[in-house]
Amino acid sequence: MELATLCAESGAPLEPLARLDGVEVSDLSLRLDHVSPGTFFACVPGSSRDGHELALVAAERGATALLVERPLADVSLPQVRAERVRAALGPLAHLVGAASDLAAAFAKAGLRPAVSPRSTDCPVVTVRHREASGQHVFFVFNEQQTACKASFSLGFPARAARALDPETGMGEDLPVTGNDVSLTLPADRGRVLVVPSSP
Repeated sequence: MELATLCAESGAPLEPLARLDGVEVSDLSLRLDHVSPGTFFACVPGSSRDGHELALVAAERGATALLVERPLADVSLPQVRAERVRAALGPLAHLVGAASDLAAAFAKAGLRPAVSPRSTDCPVVTVRHREASGQHVFFVFNEQQTACKASFSLGFPARAARALDPETGMGEDLPVTGNDVSLTLPADRGRVLVVPSSP
């Protein structure tokens, strides 16, 4: 996919730091061990390691471009700036497809989803909705710096719901009441919410 198109269609507030004409990306990842030729590497600041420090290694492994929070003068790859890289991952990942670090979670659910936006009553949470193979999948991201308990009205009766951590693939069953499901989101993190369709 053309990087310029990806950025324009994501709806995320992104700023290209160079011309993106002709730049193609095949996947999106924040993990260095998932980088291969064509990867759009997300430089996510972390508590133990800042992803910006790994940009040169990502370039050596074939990354095509970088998603950054600050310009990196020592890396010659095209760069796209986001105010908060982690918050931009959800909108970008749904266009790239079941790539990036969501790939393992979606694969476990057996999904090849289509996408549509979804809203929530919690203003600091962004949600992307996909549906396929008799299941609904929501990528839910907490944009604030503190944990948040979010409740969602799904718009359909739910029998069960499961939340998956896209970074580890670990899951937990969630309480469901009629059309509503609730989960606690850690600060500045996302979850993949899988809800089977009712018969």
